[in-house]
Amino acid sequence: MQSPEPNARLSTDKNLVVVTGFSRPAPDAIKDIQHVENFVGALTKEIRFASQLIVLGCPQERAKQHPDDIIDFINSATSRPDTNQFVVGLSYGGFLALGRECKRVKHGEELSDIVLVDAPVNPNVEVAPPKDGRFDAFEYQYANRRGTALRCMAVLNELPESELERIYTIGTASDDIVPSEAKHLPNINHHELPSNITGHGLTPAKIQEVVRIMVERLRTCS
Repeated sequence: MQSPEPNARLSTDKNLVVVTGFSRPAPDAIKDIQHVENFVGALTKEIRFASQLIVLGCPQERAKQHPDDIIDFINSATSRPDTNQFVVGLSYGGFLALGRECKRVKHGEELSDIVLVDAPVNPNVEVAPPKDGRFDAFEYQYANRRGTALRCMAVLNELPESELERIYTIGTASDDIVPSEAKHLPNINHHELPSNITGHGLTPAKIQEVVRIMVERLRTCS
């Protein structure tokens, strides 16, 4: 990582991989991916990555697949030999991205740098579909999330502190989709967003603050 000046654009040899969460059928799917593209655009404006890739973690056509099978798909879609990745998981995509990393670690691979934004990763906190029915199609994912999250937790518990420092979580305290407590993991650094940023969506204010946190962390680690 190179950062010659405090306000200069960072440059890294890492390959950016962004994993999204639930996405709805068109036309709503177009809105969902646009928010993600806005986030990636803001991030890459501040950090020059070697490459960038957006992976649709759980579009509606995969809603009935077991989370472990989706994780296998994501792993196949993102695995590249001899590449240094920087993985960002958004919402349920954060849960899937963590599952992908834990699977790689179990197979003897190195943990990537990974950022989980508003991700339902804690198996000991209940996460239920919103009552307005917008995610009813993903009920199978809610039902099977905890088992996969517990397996991830078992892998993380075996990692040394130096490896756990490569993971950090970010999230809002006020969220009608994922409870704040579900976004925390034991022994993992968590960044709670300012109280004026609320809700689950990738609003411009949230994108700006998440990118700021990521840039600050990368500057510190460079």
